[in-house]
Formats: sequence, structure tokens, C-alpha cells
Amino acid sequence: MKSKRILGLVIFILSLYIFVLFEDEYRYNDGIDGTLKKMLFFSRDTTLYAENYSDSLFFRLKPYSSEELTLSFIGKPLYKMKSDGVDRWFYSKSGGGDYRVREMRFHKGRLVGKVHYYYFD
Repeated sequence: MKSKRILGLVIFILSLYIFVLFEDEYRYNDGIDGTLKKMLFFSRDTTLYAENYSDSLFFRLKPYSSEELTLSFIGKPLYKMKSDGVDRWFYSKSGGGDYRVREMRFHKGRLVGKVHYYYFD
């Protein structure tokens, strides 16, 4: 009887641990794939973010927001690139390992896409 209680407690604690990990990933929208890989491969997040960057503000910006609104919301990106008429603003980079990619894409001054995932280096 005592061993069943201990087994039940262990299962409960493991379930709670996994729930907390998944909840964090959903909050930052990096997905279950990133969570599982981090758990299985003991990944270390080395993300470096732009000054004044905030994940909560990044995810609150709506499609077709202006560049000006984006700058007032989350500040200047770490760096910018232009590719096929799309301006790409990067708000994160690797600090020497795995990291969270955060990128905004603009066309004609309007937000047309957000890129966010966990990159395994």
C-alpha cells in the first residue's frame, strides 16, 4: 500500500514538472517541440535580447502595426536585414548556444509577420 502511494506521488510530481515546462513554452509560443528537445538534450538557453525587449509586448503586437508603433512598443532591434522587399528586424541572437529566435517582418512599413521559435545550435 505504501509503495502505491509513493508511486502516485512520484507520478504527480513528474506531471507537475512537465506541466510547468509546457506552460512556459506556450506563454512564449516556442512550442512543444522546443520543450521536449530542451528536456531530452538538457539544452541551455543563451538568448541575448535587444535593449528594452519584452516577450509579452512582442506577442501583443498585431499584424499591420506600423514600424513606429513597433519601435515605441519594444524598442530598436539588435540588427536589421532586407530580403526580397521585406525588412527583417531581429530582436534576439545567440549568446553562444541554443536561443529563442525573435524576428519582426515588415513590408511597406507594416508588420506582416513575426518569427519565433527555439533554435538548437
